[in-house]
Amino acid sequence: MVNYRFKKTDSLKLKTLFFILSFSLFACQLSGQSNDSLNQAIPHPGASIISLNTSDDIANSVVIAPDGNMFVSGYTNSRFTLFKITAGGRLVTSFGSKGIVKTSLKSGEDLLSSILLFSNNKILVSGSAYNGQHNDFAMLKFLPQGIIDTTFGTNGMFLMHARGGSDIASSMALQPDGKIIVVGSSSDGNYDAFALARFKPEGVPDPSFGKNGMVVTDVRYGDDRINDVAIQPDGKIVVAGSSNTKLGAARYLANGELDRSFGNNGITLTSVNDCEDIASAIVLQGDGKIVVAGSSFNGESFDFALVRYTTQGKPDASFGKGGIVVTSLGNGDDKVSDLLIQPDGKLVAGGSSFNGQSDDFALARYNHDGTLDKSFGNKGIVITSVQKGDEHIYSLALQGDGKIVAAGNTNNGYNNDFIILRFMPDGSLDPDFGK
Repeated sequence: MVNYRFKKTDSLKLKTLFFILSFSLFACQLSGQSNDSLNQAIPHPGASIISLNTSDDIANSVVIAPDGNMFVSGYTNSRFTLFKITAGGRLVTSFGSKGIVKTSLKSGEDLLSSILLFSNNKILVSGSAYNGQHNDFAMLKFLPQGIIDTTFGTNGMFLMHARGGSDIASSMALQPDGKIIVVGSSSDGNYDAFALARFKPEGVPDPSFGKNGMVVTDVRYGDDRINDVAIQPDGKIVVAGSSNTKLGAARYLANGELDRSFGNNGITLTSVNDCEDIASAIVLQGDGKIVVAGSSFNGESFDFALVRYTTQGKPDASFGKGGIVVTSLGNGDDKVSDLLIQPDGKLVAGGSSFNGQSDDFALARYNHDGTLDKSFGNKGIVITSVQKGDEHIYSLALQGDGKIVAAGNTNNGYNNDFIILRFMPDGSLDPDFGK
């Protein structure tokens, strides 16, 4: 999944690989220490807005627990933020401090991008922390009640730096053996490269993966970024990424080496519109085929774009046109941030659509062959707004009853607020959510 806000890196000189395992530059401060006042408003059926006073609040990831409660991660004024809401959309005030956990890593901007929920209800979040010179991969683990789990990493946290520039973590996945894959990009001070790291369940690098737990892949000349990851049943790791102006996927073996049987020596790239393509999300179908979703610039604006690859990494001719589906939702920019696959094989892409003045929430649902599902929303497309400012979906989750949960931000005219929306299977907002 991708949040278009954090795509820049710095320009430091190349350094050798190293890991930061101490907190000499960082001080972890839990929520409950802040004077922010918490408010929740329901200005629209089907939406739950959480506003932290005058801060800028962005939700980047949502996960649904077996009991129906939801955990949402993001950032508030450059601080890691985590909160829990009920299945009905209300804050669980027993979690953290009045329902919110905020963690500051002392120096500069900290951004959360992904969340995992373990079977014991412990919560792992990952993102990037600025140490005064550059960004590092960052992970934090919390107990079910929102307290830092000090048994993980060093006092509940692990920070990792790969090269001379910034390391931006964008997503993560959990292997069946409990090991954690974190993906993103790593800069050498000039260009970004694909970056993957694997950690043992206790929060230390896995030395059996790449070099000291990290793999950096320069795809081609220019910037290369991974934005999402999925684990195949055979243990191979598939990532969605962008290189220069193309989007695509790469597949890695369990030891971190590229799977040379996939695509072109492990990597497959597709030019959708011969302009700029950005990969945001990836899902695996039951038949092993891989769908990458993102945004493609048509020369005037961005469109939703999906590409399906065979298990060998070739565009699947049975999907759309030559494996590619492009959807223009309106006359402005339409950008995909996340993608989910339903049990029936239908695909739901979520993001935003520009209405001429601001961005609105946007969803599109596709049949197995890539055609729009006409039974969803308005001929396969849902565009809705809650407030007048820019609104974006950054993360999607699917409930067992087929309802779609979306997390992102809404702008109240002054700043951004967290928002969680729930859609019925037909694409309409769920009027029972947020009561």
